[in-house]
Parts: sequence; C-alpha cells; structure tokens
Amino acid sequence: MKQIYQFATLVIVIIVGIISSKYFLNATSVNSDNRKVIQLVMANHCNFKKLECRLSSGLDVIRLKFNETPRTMHKFFLKLNMEGFDKKIESMSVQFSMKSMDMGFNRFYIKRRNPTNNTYWQTSVLLPVCTSKRTDWEMQLEVATSDSLYKAVIPLQIK
Repeated sequence: MKQIYQFATLVIVIIVGIISSKYFLNATSVNSDNRKVIQLVMANHCNFKKLECRLSSGLDVIRLKFNETPRTMHKFFLKLNMEGFDKKIESMSVQFSMKSMDMGFNRFYIKRRNPTNNTYWQTSVLLPVCTSKRTDWEMQLEVATSDSLYKAVIPLQIK
C-alpha cells in the first residue's frame, strides 16, 4: 500500500511539473522559417490609459505605449521601446482583430523612429468601426530577428 501511494505521488509530481512548465515558462517552438517562436509574457496588466504595457522574454523587454487613447476611425500612434535585444530586429508588425468577427485586414508594419537605432519603433494605426458595436479587440505583436520570432497577444478595449 505504501509503494502504491509513493508511486501515485511521483506520477502526480511529474504531471504537475510538465503542466506548469508549459504555463510558467516561455513557450517556444520553431516556425516554417526555422525561427524559434517565443511567446512574450505580459509583465503588467496592459492598461494603456494610465501606463505602458511591458512584455518580456528573459532579458528581452518591449515597452508599448499609445500616444493617446485609441479610438476607431481616428489615427493614433503605437510606440515601442525595445530593450535587451542582442540580435538585429529584421521586422516588426502588429495586427488588430476580434474573435468571431471579420474586421478586415488590419496589419500595420512598425518602423524604426531612427534608422541607426534599434531601440525606438512606432507605427500609425487606423481601425474600422465594428457594425455590431463591439469594442473587444486583440492586438497581435510579432517581432522577427535573424533566428527568433517573438509573439504576443494583448486584449484591448477600443471604442
């Protein structure tokens, strides 16, 4: 009986370890370009009305901020501050969408604010109005370096 209890305890510890490693460590995989896909983790609740949103993966940190409260049918800017990225950033984009709602193609390519600096990036965004009056947007960020693809999904309320 004692051996069965010890075995069951060991199995539970192994299962909990496997499950927690998937949820608490940065998830990585490889995409079709042989780039390592790294899921960025939100370091704080992304409340863009009051402060910036901080995403991270180890020492790589991205700070996102809007120049004003985002609204549909009104141009706004998304500014990014990249910290710790040792590899040169090849491209960066952000896509806005809604679950179970076709909002068209809303991908915006993010450019360096200074061509010689890999730290400061920005893009202008103009989003359509949802005819169903929904405001629950998702912002998908992708940052490509020579060997990695960093990804994050950030929920937003945009009216």
